[in-house]
Amino acid sequence: MTTGDESRPGDRGGTGRRQEKAGATRAGCGVWRRAGSRSGVTLMELAVVIAVLATLAAITVPMLGSSHAGISVLRTAQRFATAVRYAQATAQDGDCRTRVVLDGAAFRVERATDGGWVRDLYATTGVVTGGSNYPGDGVEFSRDGRPRVPGTATPRAGTFTFSCGVATRSVVLQLTGRVRVR
Repeated sequence: MTTGDESRPGDRGGTGRRQEKAGATRAGCGVWRRAGSRSGVTLMELAVVIAVLATLAAITVPMLGSSHAGISVLRTAQRFATAVRYAQATAQDGDCRTRVVLDGAAFRVERATDGGWVRDLYATTGVVTGGSNYPGDGVEFSRDGRPRVPGTATPRAGTFTFSCGVATRSVVLQLTGRVRVR
């Protein structure tokens, strides 16, 4: 049996009582920690991180907005070019006249029948605006798939232009019938 005056392993000094460091607690395995000392971040560190993130956001958000407009214009031009190719293929395969008309915020593909024009395809352009150097913002395709001025037999190359903000793309129709996005 031990009395309070005897020394034990781990005692500090010979008083028989363990000495405690001022303001410290025993954490185990001989490690002492100060009371109130915790790992974490200070308010100042948090403010610095928030300021850095706000600066990065202020730089990147406008860049994302302009790239979004560019992507929208590109996608609309590609969809329109696909509709033009569809109209060409329908004219050649169905041995009929077809036309593509751009009106406002949409475009449509129509096929000529005995009863008039029948709509085959309709798609919106979203926030992208479009225009053309063809009369009436439309182009017809003859049975051989070549672009013509609407309502005539006159072959004509032309361009459809799509824009949103500063982003602009064009769909070019050549006399040979080739369609490309620029």
